[in-house]
Amino acid sequence: MNKYVISIDMGGTNIRAGVVDEVGGIKHKQSILTEADLGKESVVERLIELIQSIYNKGVPKDEIIGLSLAVPGPYDVKSGVFYN
Repeated sequence: MNKYVISIDMGGTNIRAGVVDEVGGIKHKQSILTEADLGKESVVERLIELIQSIYNKGVPKDEIIGLSLAVPGPYDVKSGVFYN
């Protein structure tokens, strides 16, 4: 079984995602508009849509072993709040 990590970069303009194997090879990548002006709930919905789209492109869920998320600014893990 192959093992992959979904790596996501949350930017102000785009949300970019890549599916990377254990040696750094890229299996899949895609990007969508962040549309931050529509509010934080919309951004979360866009993020979920992006991850679902990755699964729909043929990346089996059972081969995903991790998720990395890069966000602008500090993040408070306990409260779930991003600061900028």
